Amino acid sequence: MKNFLIIILIVFCSCNSDNKKSYDLMCIDGKMNFSDYEQGTDTIIPEKFIKFDSLKIIVDTIYKANNYISLGEEYARQESIKPDSSHFIYDSLWNFLSKKQKIEKINQVKNDWKDEINIRHKEYNDGKQIAWILNNTNDTVKLQNQTFRFICILEAKNIQEEWKPIQYMKRPFDNFCSSYTIILPLRANFFKFEIPKNGDYRTKLRFKILGEKRFYYSNEFEGNIEYCMFYENKFNKKRPEYKLDKFIDFVYKPR
Repeated sequence: MKNFLIIILIVFCSCNSDNKKSYDLMCIDGKMNFSDYEQGTDTIIPEKFIKFDSLKIIVDTIYKANNYISLGEEYARQESIKPDSSHFIYDSLWNFLSKKQKIEKINQVKNDWKDEINIRHKEYNDGKQIAWILNNTNDTVKLQNQTFRFICILEAKNIQEEWKPIQYMKRPFDNFCSSYTIILPLRANFFKFEIPKNGDYRTKLRFKILGEKRFYYSNEFEGNIEYCMFYENKFNKKRPEYKLDKFIDFVYKPR
């Protein structure tokens, strides 16, 4: 019986190895794509999650994006009340405008941002899933971000049962696009995502998100992907440079 199990194990490993070699040849123009997880706003921890006693990233398919406020929408709301001065100081004509013209210009910017509020709310609340980041501790948690986006990717288990990335990070414009998202004790944040359904490879998935000095992982969930999502496009030389692991300590830290 013991010998029989060893033979089965050898055959299984051999098949997996052959399949991997096959995928290596098939996926030379890999389909790994960039991640894009716009952060939500500070909020209370949903009642059903109060039982946790640590920082958790929870994927719960019950929660759908239908009336959530993203950080981008919150920014638009702030700008519609008091626009940032940068809208004007970089306008070469600003200093030549009369006081009346400046007031009209400011009101126009406010109205433009008011229109943007509805656009951003509708874009974010499209019925996709919500992943919760819950800080059910007494400590403040810092997560790194860039331009309203969590520094976060989706990982999946490959045919050899290894966790591997199926996404890479977008290249930041510069360090000033990066900052921290602060999650206070007993508070939460969230981001929107879509469970992969288009593909012939059924596997386990999880999110990997960058904190101040470490990575955090979500619970596991299932989805369907194309196996070539494990592979980068080898003809695109920029992608390897922006793997998530290279973002540790990336955020600009003032003295």
